[in-house]
Parts: sequence; structure tokens; C-alpha cells
Amino acid sequence: MLMVRKIVLSIIAVLAVSFAALAQNAQVTGTVADESGAPVIGAAVVVDGTSIGTVTGVDGSFKLSAPANGTITVSFVGYEEVKTPIAGKTSINVVLKTSAERLDDVVVVAFGSKRKQDVVGSVSSVKSTIINNSQATSVSSALEGAVAGLQVISSTGQPGADSSIVLRGIGSLSGGNTALIVVDGVPFNGRLSDINPADIQSITVSKDAVSNSLYGSRAANGVVMVTTKSGRQDRTQINFTANWGVTNRAYKDYDYVTDQGEFYELTWYGIRNTNMLAGMSAEDAALAASQSVLGELGNYNAFIIPDGEFLVGTDGKLNKSAKERYNDSFADALFDSAMRQEYQVSASGGTDKTNYYLSMGYLDNDSYVIGSDYNRISARANVNSQLKSWLKVGTNIEYTLNLMIFEDHGAYHFHALNLLRSLSVFLTAANQTYCCSHQ
Repeated sequence: MLMVRKIVLSIIAVLAVSFAALAQNAQVTGTVADESGAPVIGAAVVVDGTSIGTVTGVDGSFKLSAPANGTITVSFVGYEEVKTPIAGKTSINVVLKTSAERLDDVVVVAFGSKRKQDVVGSVSSVKSTIINNSQATSVSSALEGAVAGLQVISSTGQPGADSSIVLRGIGSLSGGNTALIVVDGVPFNGRLSDINPADIQSITVSKDAVSNSLYGSRAANGVVMVTTKSGRQDRTQINFTANWGVTNRAYKDYDYVTDQGEFYELTWYGIRNTNMLAGMSAEDAALAASQSVLGELGNYNAFIIPDGEFLVGTDGKLNKSAKERYNDSFADALFDSAMRQEYQVSASGGTDKTNYYLSMGYLDNDSYVIGSDYNRISARANVNSQLKSWLKVGTNIEYTLNLMIFEDHGAYHFHALNLLRSLSVFLTAANQTYCCSHQ
């Protein structure tokens, strides 16, 4: 009888402990969505301090058994981790906010986005901070040196002119070798300089055949995928930025003759030495050089000299009676310090259903080459709205007005930078026959 009593008491104790354990756990259900209200699929939902966990379904919902006084942690790549106390609740809805730090783990590919460790192939991501800090007029210029293996080829230094982006080298002699530009998932047929760099969130440069497969043969030379900025639900931001700067010629010339008199004297020595190598005596070679120095230079005479006298005497020195016709230089006529000014204003924000990003920009970029300027007025509207759980609508509109000013100086630029910088600008321009016959 005593034995039966012990067995019954033991069973009662075990059942009491089981009921107590069951009373501490409860079924918790809920949903996980992003800032726009769209469900987050595959988010990890874990009960802190336990091995209990699950992932959200296609509608962002989850269900698990958790202690009534426990805490659940919800995380997903590209979003901030959220910890929520259960506090006896049976239904919990979680909103994940975009994380700037964790976005570094995500790259855009042709079919959406992936984590870096999940991407097979050559994919590089360029942050917006790199683009903004470059202060480049065109996005193509901002990419120069930012991605390994990316070549930026520019055929002109004109401000606002687009550069060719080459990712896989020269693959065709007759066809194009430039990369395909994709903006917010749509192939872009315009110029990269049409896009305001301040409106760009990130750029992904892809040479991966898998991620390029969506665009077919157009992606044979690689893809540059541009993602523009959008609004965030948790904040409303209004930004205004003004930049001013000075543009100068970065490339410095080698040391060369800038004095007109010295230029004639050196030409005289060249003619005299040539004559001496041909067998003339020193006196005859010097006289012949004085007689022919102007003829060797197309009869350019930058000085006024008395009639019947040589510009350069037989001693190789400039005539002491010579007076300069002009006192100028090609560098002063062609180059000057220029002003660069840029203004940006943007507004962004959103609610749990709608987000927006609006911006306007103005750029006035004068070139250090006189007569070469670039102006750009740009505007962008990026609005998205989650009307239903199954319906999301949006618009992404950009307007750009470009004004590119340049002068075709032709042969004058060629000679100014290579041959006749020691002679007068106005004297050179006055004798166009000589100028253009020596190209």
C-alpha cells in the first residue's frame, strides 16, 4: 500500500512540473515588414538564450513557442537587428529599418540583391561617399580608380563629356567595348553625366556572367548598375549643399623656352651647327645662320629691327636695337583659373506605406581652358507606395538640362601646346598660312 502511494505521488509531481513548464511557454505569432510595409521573407526570429527559432514565410509571418517573459531577436541582411520583449503577448509585429553598415554586405545583381559571400564571380560595390567625395562632374570620372580592373577612357578634357567605361578590355575591333549602364534595374541609354552624382546611393560593377545574364548580349562587356536614393520611413530629411572651388591645369609643362629672344638665339645656334657639320667654316656658318634664321621660322619676326640689320648677329646674340612687337604668351591666352560652383537641395522621408526622395541640382563648371564651360540643371523624383500587400506602385523620374560650351581652336591649340609657345599669340594668329601648313 505504501509502495502504491509513492508511485501515485511521483506521477502527480511529474505532471505538475510538466504543466508548470507548459504554462511558462506560449505560442507567439507575428509578422516582419520593412519600412515601406512590404513583408520581409526569410528573416530570422530567435528566442534569446535558447535554441528556439524560425524564419518568416512568404508573407513575412512567423510562429513559435516561447517563454512569456522571454525576448525575441529579429534580423535580416541589410537591416538593423530588433529585440522585442514578449511580455506575455501572443502577437508581435516587427518593422525592420535599413542599416547603412549592414548594407555593405549586400551587392546588387541582375535579379535583385545578394550577400557578398553568396556571389560567385567578379562584383565590386562603390559607396555613395566615394562618389560624393570625388567632386566629379560625371559619374564616369568618379569611378576612375575606385574599382579594380575598370578603365575610364576619356577622349577629351571638356567638362561634362562622358568617358568610356571598359571592364573586360578591348574585345572587338569594330564593335563596342563599353559596359552596359543599368539605372534602378533598367538599361540606361543616356549619358552618365546626365545623372547627378548626389542622387546615387550605390554603384555595383559586375563582370559576373550569372548576374549579367538578364541583359543578354548587351552585357558582354560587363554591367555598371546604378542605384539611386530613396526615402526612409523613420525620418524626414531636408538637405542643402553648396560647393565652391577653383579649377586649374594640373599637368605642368617641362621646362621650355618662353623668352622670344632666347628662342631666336637657340634657333640660330642650331642652324650654325648644322652648317658647320656640312663642312662650312665657323665664320661662314655664322653668317648663313644670321641670314636664314627668320626663313627657318616661316619669316616670323616678333621684333622690330632697323632695316638692313640681322635679328640675330653673327655672334649669336639678339640685335640690341630689337624691340618686341607684343608681350604675351599662349598660356595666358588659352588658360586661366576657373570657378566651379554646385548647389544641391533634396527632401526625403516616408510613412509606413509610402516613401519619397525629391532633389534638384545646379552645376556651373568652368574649364581652365578659356571658352570651355559646362552647366547642368537636374531634378529627380523617386516615389514608392505599398497600396496593398500584393500591390506596390512607384515612379522614378529624372530631368536633366545640359549646356556644354566649347570652341574648336583647331591648329591653334596644337601649336600653342607643342611648337610656338615662345612666340607671340597675336603674331602667330596673323600668319595663318604658316600656322596651318605645319600641322
